[in-house]
Amino acid sequence: MLFSVVIPAFNAEPYIDAQLSALVSQTETDPFEVIVVDNLSTDRTAEIASRHADKLDLRIVRASEGRSASYARNVGIREAHGEFIVFVDADDIVDRRLLAEYRSMSSRYRVMGGRYDERQLNDPRVAVWRPELTKDGLPIAYRIVPHFLMGNAAIHKSVFNDIGTLDELLTHGGEEIDFSIRARLAGYEIGWVPDAIVYYRHRTDLHGFARQFFDYGRASAYVYARHRVQARLPATTARNAAMVFWAMVPHAVDVVLGNARRGRWVRESSFYGGQLVESLRQRLWYVGG
Repeated sequence: MLFSVVIPAFNAEPYIDAQLSALVSQTETDPFEVIVVDNLSTDRTAEIASRHADKLDLRIVRASEGRSASYARNVGIREAHGEFIVFVDADDIVDRRLLAEYRSMSSRYRVMGGRYDERQLNDPRVAVWRPELTKDGLPIAYRIVPHFLMGNAAIHKSVFNDIGTLDELLTHGGEEIDFSIRARLAGYEIGWVPDAIVYYRHRTDLHGFARQFFDYGRASAYVYARHRVQARLPATTARNAAMVFWAMVPHAVDVVLGNARRGRWVRESSFYGGQLVESLRQRLWYVGG
């Protein structure tokens, strides 16, 4: 079998049915398996997922030694039988041609990333809080590193054998950037598959949104500390960070001046705050990049 679809799931009761129904509707005609990794859920995630066992080659496995998406995905990798592991998230919805599009490029690439559609599932008032992640192709980290997104990727199992699995210390984001850097250093090209589409669901409350981007900021500084020398990642300076924070101070009033401006300010301040915290922890400086 070519594909194993791995879905990490924590309390995904409101969403998992829609995601699995979308996988039932795939245009891919060859057999594929779906592995739902139940990561310490306390709701009916596993029960609802099991209802699709008669329509999918479905397994529900437990990841009970910790709680993080990277750990749950690694459990799924170890359980997978397919040549490629396709990663999607429980709260998104895959396009019906996702696997067919990845199949069309599977002889060319060993690591692939697809596109996020950020409009279909999101209130426009929430969507304006952030830039579209794949509007112009693969996202770029540190100004030089193209990378896939963890909620829409296909990776050949041999790559994990070659460079290792996901970094489980990255519990709230950044594992796809870390893995993409390691893959590039090992000689793998990250393939862009624009018609492999996942309909992506945003956080809808400002508190959760702020927490998410604070974690992303911490992850960016952590990955920078790990790879800055070997991958020749461009540095930031204290002056650069001072300019970023100084530019944000006058815009703090945006928090009360309108939805779009409020969301952008919360996103940026949370992200740079996370970078600052992790920079102090790593005893280096990566803020403002």
